Amino acid sequence: MILEEQRFLHEDLERLEQGIADRVADEPRHVRERLNRDHQVAGFLDRIQDQSKRLIDIYKDADSARSKEIQNISTGDPLAEFYKQLSDIKSFHHRYPNEPVENLERAYKKKTPQEGEQVTSEIDNMFTGEEAYGRFLDLTGLHELYVNLPGIKRPSYLQYLDIFDIFAPPVCAIKRPDKMTDQYFTYASAPPTSNTSTSSTSSPRPSAPSSAPTK
Repeated sequence: MILEEQRFLHEDLERLEQGIADRVADEPRHVRERLNRDHQVAGFLDRIQDQSKRLIDIYKDADSARSKEIQNISTGDPLAEFYKQLSDIKSFHHRYPNEPVENLERAYKKKTPQEGEQVTSEIDNMFTGEEAYGRFLDLTGLHELYVNLPGIKRPSYLQYLDIFDIFAPPVCAIKRPDKMTDQYFTYASAPPTSNTSTSSTSSPRPSAPSSAPTK
């Protein structure tokens, strides 16, 4: 079944390329739609890389399985090999009768409400409400982590925006020994929208708008 897998991978790559072409040919008007399109294209590109690696491994034929399958088809009885593979397929579906069949054309087709398709957004959970789909950067989570670090005077949210990217004294009040703690590493490695606090002490609510424009 190596040749069938090879054929499937080639078809999958062609469908992915067509799916990308269908999406980049259209320029959505709203930022949410543009981000959703770009996220889909990025996912398709990742799948192209994965499928291409699998295809390269098949062509390398390190275990000679592909060569043996070609030899069996070329030198043996073609019908015997065909019925053998058909028997394997029937046996597989007999063991897994509810196994879904992947429809590549439908999987990568651009969905539109006009066609009655349910259009789902893949980016709705990627941003907080304050970030407005990437127009702003929400640092409230980092601010909460920062004010719970040892030796910090608990700046307001606006004050934090002026110093959050400065790590050297005298602006940065965190001493070097405190920077070697797990608590500081958690803060330094946290994503901007992290709401995880490393302390049980509740941090004050920010007294300023909870988003900063991205540069």
